Amino acid sequence: MDLDLGGDADESGEHNEYSDLAAGGDEVAPEFNQKDSILFVIDARQSMCTPVESGKPSHFSKALGCALACMRDRILSGESDLVGVLLFGTEKMKVPNGHQNFPHIYVLQELEQPSAASMRQLELIVKAEEAARVGGAASELDDAAAAAAEAFGHADSSSALELANVLWVTSMIFNSAAKNTRRRLYLMTDDDSPCAGSAAARSRALTRSRDLQDARVWMEPFFFAPAPPGIFDLSEGSFWRELVGTVRDNYKGPPPKETAPGAGSASDELGSGLIEDSSSAWVTTCVLCRDDEAVERVRRKAHKKRVTWSSELTIRDGYALSFHMVSVLRPTPKPAQVKLFALDNTPLQSESLQRDASTGAVIDKGDVFKGYNYGGKWVFFEPYELQSFGKEGFAPGLTLLGFKDASRLKLQHNLGPAKFVEPCEKVPGSTAAMGALVRAMVSKGKVGLARMLKGKIGQARLVALLPQEHMVDPQTGATKLPCGLHVLELPFSDDIRAVDKPAALTEDQFEPGQLDATRELVQALTLPPGASPIGRISNPASATHFQYLECLALHVPGAEVVATVDGTLPDGAWLATKRPQLEAFQQVFGLPKTAEADAASGVAAKRPKTSAGSSAAPKPELPGSLQEWLAAYRGERLESFTIPTLKEFCKANGLPVGGKKGDLVARVHDWLEKAKDEDAPQVGDPDEAPRPPDTAADL
Repeated sequence: MDLDLGGDADESGEHNEYSDLAAGGDEVAPEFNQKDSILFVIDARQSMCTPVESGKPSHFSKALGCALACMRDRILSGESDLVGVLLFGTEKMKVPNGHQNFPHIYVLQELEQPSAASMRQLELIVKAEEAARVGGAASELDDAAAAAAEAFGHADSSSALELANVLWVTSMIFNSAAKNTRRRLYLMTDDDSPCAGSAAARSRALTRSRDLQDARVWMEPFFFAPAPPGIFDLSEGSFWRELVGTVRDNYKGPPPKETAPGAGSASDELGSGLIEDSSSAWVTTCVLCRDDEAVERVRRKAHKKRVTWSSELTIRDGYALSFHMVSVLRPTPKPAQVKLFALDNTPLQSESLQRDASTGAVIDKGDVFKGYNYGGKWVFFEPYELQSFGKEGFAPGLTLLGFKDASRLKLQHNLGPAKFVEPCEKVPGSTAAMGALVRAMVSKGKVGLARMLKGKIGQARLVALLPQEHMVDPQTGATKLPCGLHVLELPFSDDIRAVDKPAALTEDQFEPGQLDATRELVQALTLPPGASPIGRISNPASATHFQYLECLALHVPGAEVVATVDGTLPDGAWLATKRPQLEAFQQVFGLPKTAEADAASGVAAKRPKTSAGSSAAPKPELPGSLQEWLAAYRGERLESFTIPTLKEFCKANGLPVGGKKGDLVARVHDWLEKAKDEDAPQVGDPDEAPRPPDTAADL
């Protein structure tokens, strides 16, 4: 199969508005759609509250800022994840009701969906910590901030700390509050040896870490680096390396999702298909050195992959590799608004009903026929019949067809954003097999061709498989690029449009100076390397929307919405420096001023006048009698009439007025075709619309 697309393109039909009925299938539920339960376990001793550098925020403030950023991201994304905060090394103690209290452990916020109140509490604590850092008096704080800061207190760094109790309370919180979720513990401290001087305390903590393993908790360490020349000890045999490494090595995955008996093994895949990075690369990446590194790393770890499909790549009959398909690019919409009852803010539930226009009776979905107008003939189907369209008897998944040179794949062959396929161990050995396949494709400069079928009744697509080798950061050992295949949908022959390309201009056809002015303009308007970075410009509409929501939800007194920098607008100051090149380009080509320029100069744009001197366009003559409509019918001029004209004719003759222009033209065409006969109804007499047959078998 040649990828060099060309030739005349066939005219494709209209979009199938009933394809939603046939888009179902037996796709595997996205595995990363499980909720996250994130518990921030933060060291609150005095050493964490002392800034390493003068004028910089303390490690404790940074840790709370990470929790605050995680909550804000969850609220803005509309996800229902759970976030909690546990402090250890506090003067006071507090645990959820029904649990045993332990010294120096304070549950600041239980595992729950983030709210404006929880974010406000963290903001008040950070405000109090910053005031204490700069030496502000207590009177400068409002009562709420002072109360939030004094609620738990900071224990001295030399106080005895039983880390085993911290791990025990953590496992209790997860077991009691988080069901069927991905349980994640974010540990934040600057103490590389919390059990120093006590071998028994170290042994108890390592023993208690087994509770985290039994509770299926994944641990992500975030260690704050001490002031130079000190280093955070993560050498072989160190406490944190042994404890964190043990928890991560023995991680069992999230618990299976509860389903009804006999529901199949889909729920088991939710637990077994999730593979965390259990390598030792965390040792080189868990120490935070920069001020802004903490929030950035927490957001990266809290990011969930968007798995859209799980299936198998069939190499040949009987040999297949299991994979997950992940969305690489996904537009971020605004959260869906909820309609509330004005009296008590109760969410309203919408319900849509279909009624008979003549009797007002409610119509069941099973009584509704779907129809296509094919050459003036209506063909009707029941909904269940449409679901069988495209059923070809093939199993869902990717089927490898062969390989072609990578140079044969062009940019214009891609029909949309690519998806990424990464292996999973649902079929044992898939990771190693796909890794070998990718390396072979890269070394030989090949891309794969495959047949993709999502669901048993979906439409098959031809796709290209672009290999991507596993890439590791040589300094940190962390994964920069995962091993897998990029999936690009390729066009069929009827997807290609024939474009009449104008003949290419030669240099002799340009006037003197035009090419030079164009080259100077392009060179002058070339953006600097750091300007407008692709993928790093925030959506101005979404950013402003969320800032207003946050300001109103948190009820911050005197807070103002920060103006959002719109990265889509041109830089006026920078363009002003390029004015000579812009004017030279405009002058050498004789380009007229735009409407915006005329408006700025006070000149109103004028509409071109017709030959009769009127600026209004002449109205077409409308048929006023049956003979004129029949003449338009015979002359195939029905398409030239406007929608209001066609609707007026339909109303006068009892025809339905809904649908697009093509539907209206078809109704008028059918009515006029009957009107040619001697017994045709006169203008103004109602005519019944075509009715569907009693059953699909009557077709």
